[in-house]
Amino acid sequence: MSELIFNKISSPPSGINTGESAITVDSTSGEPQYTDGNTGLTKTFKSIYGSNYHVNENTTPSTNTTTSFQNYLTLSYSMLDDSPSAIYKVNIFFVWGYSVPSRDYRGIFSVNGTQYGEEFRVEPKDGGSDQRNWATGWYTFTGAELGVSGTIEFDFASQSNGDTSRTYTCNLELLRVK
Repeated sequence: MSELIFNKISSPPSGINTGESAITVDSTSGEPQYTDGNTGLTKTFKSIYGSNYHVNENTTPSTNTTTSFQNYLTLSYSMLDDSPSAIYKVNIFFVWGYSVPSRDYRGIFSVNGTQYGEEFRVEPKDGGSDQRNWATGWYTFTGAELGVSGTIEFDFASQSNGDTSRTYTCNLELLRVK
């Protein structure tokens, strides 16, 4: 059996020929890295998928009998890579109900105080308080769109004052995918 031995270095190697690459070990982190002779860039082998993971959940039922949006869940995040090349995914899951079958439950998703995407509007088939309707979705963002830190929110309202809009649970999840 043969072994490969890699040098620990404190800075990327220089003088690599075009078409060649060098594999080394970072002396500080101890992680393997490679330097591309074509570009001169040094990168790690470490996957970034799932890094910068943030999650929040609310499982306390709440009602809103007005047309004004009421916050149900806020997810605060920090320490993100805010470059345009960093890609993040936000997953949303919520359970809702509405008292009147002919009018809409309304929900909005916002990032740093600005609504993102379309308003969620749907009429329930049954207006009873025992009904639970599930909804799920996701959005993708660049690091530049999210910023280093901020908030993601889910708010809900009734279509008409006096109707009862219900949110039973919600989960917001943020993770880096690229």
